[in-house]
Amino acid sequence: MREILTRLVERARGAIEVKLFGDKVILDEGQCPKLFKPFKFLTVAPDIADVENWPRCDVLISFFSTDFPLDKAISYVKLRKPFCINDLPPQALLWDRRLVGAILDHLGVPTPTRLEVSRDGGPKVDPELVEIMKSKLNLVLGGFHVTPEVSLREDGDAIIVDGKVMEKPFVEKPVSGEDHNVYIYFRGGGGRRLFRKVLYLQLSFIQPSILMSL
Repeated sequence: MREILTRLVERARGAIEVKLFGDKVILDEGQCPKLFKPFKFLTVAPDIADVENWPRCDVLISFFSTDFPLDKAISYVKLRKPFCINDLPPQALLWDRRLVGAILDHLGVPTPTRLEVSRDGGPKVDPELVEIMKSKLNLVLGGFHVTPEVSLREDGDAIIVDGKVMEKPFVEKPVSGEDHNVYIYFRGGGGRRLFRKVLYLQLSFIQPSILMSL
């Protein structure tokens, strides 16, 4: 985050001055420091008070992270209408790996071969976000997904999803982008669970999931 702001300031050659507002300023709803013209930047803290009491700014940069109050940040943009460096509503798509995959496929971005196993009816997308993505990319997200038929091949070295075969080794990721429990399954049996760079022996199966070949 600091690197992005530093580059903005350097390239602006004095036209931009950045002011960082921490948790205390925003949570206490106190008076924020004097802002400098011509532009004022606001970085939003993870915990915030009502958006009406947030400091006013001309330009907003919002960094997605765990427990970030994205809905309130979007409300702030609607209320104050600052210029946004990054688009806020589509950040909600990061919570579902299936949606990210669908967008990458639509844009023609190469990705590893994958099979999706949805047992929850498919990703849930806010109607407003559906319209935004339809307008921006001509892509309709969401919709009901029928639960696929999943089986393990007799030799145990491949998984079959609706007739499509994926050979081991492959990686299994939970649908939630906030869930970093990743499993690797090897030929001949066995597997490893990856979580925050710590390895564990694990043979369980997470539902729903996305499988990617290695």
